[in-house]
Amino acid sequence: MTTVKVIESYDACYPDPVTFNKGDELELGKLDDEYPGWIWVTSPSKKEGWAPLPLIRRLNQKLGTAIEDYTARELSVLVGDELKILRELNAWAWVKNSKKELGWVPVSKLEQSTTQEPV
Repeated sequence: MTTVKVIESYDACYPDPVTFNKGDELELGKLDDEYPGWIWVTSPSKKEGWAPLPLIRRLNQKLGTAIEDYTARELSVLVGDELKILRELNAWAWVKNSKKELGWVPVSKLEQSTTQEPV
């Protein structure tokens, strides 16, 4: 696990994030221009949001299947917060804060030098 500090505050943008489970069929939309490797999806529950392409097996241009569980939950963070990076995908990090809250934060908001901790 890697521990980093927040160098620029970030406010979560989507209060009701899209979620899906492995095997769910997803409607696929536009690709993200700001963060390559992300695609707009509609889940079986009809929620919409951004999802990382590596978690989706494309069936065609408009349909895909989830290859693992996912939530688009973002985490609001402040400068100086310490976070543990659990996963990185397409310029975003899935992190845990000191309150044990989990969520996505743009890697650009985090310090570049990192400390490795035993898992």
